[in-house]
Amino acid sequence: IKIEDLEDFPLFEFEVPTEKVNSLKIVLERAILVSHFFERLADGVDRASLDVSIKTNYTRIEEEIDDMSTYSFDVTALNKKFTPDEKKSRLESLDVPLFKAKCDLKNPERVFYLYEFFNLDKTFRKTFIFKDLFAKRKHKNVFNVYRLADRVFLGPTSTDPELAFLMCNQGQVKEGSMVYDPFVGT
Repeated sequence: IKIEDLEDFPLFEFEVPTEKVNSLKIVLERAILVSHFFERLADGVDRASLDVSIKTNYTRIEEEIDDMSTYSFDVTALNKKFTPDEKKSRLESLDVPLFKAKCDLKNPERVFYLYEFFNLDKTFRKTFIFKDLFAKRKHKNVFNVYRLADRVFLGPTSTDPELAFLMCNQGQVKEGSMVYDPFVGT
């Protein structure tokens, strides 16, 4: 990947041998700023090439269809917003059989995405079908719990929760660790 490609394409793609995926998950579990760790199941620059990719990777997709753990399937886009009807239409147009497991939108064991990427000028770029390998991530929504707006007391030096979590993560703070607060003036 070239740096200039990252300016308008927020994914960093790399190959991981199957036997190393669990090791990588352990390392990435501490990476607070990594929001997703996807496995690409199919991709295409148009509907026809996406359908070809689904057929080519069908053995892998079929494993997911036969898995009986709960799932959810989300439709999302980069540089564009979809209405609920547009999301439904895109899901229904996929050439993938129905999953045999129960769909659970609130607490799924597996999360899949139909992710469409658009350039900044809103022209279509590429579609992916991903499985999120971090669906059960522990600190996924931890920032929302400690939002500044929800604090009882907000002093002029209150640390933003993301910065506080990043500092603690860098220091490898664990339960029971002693930490000196660099902003003790509040």
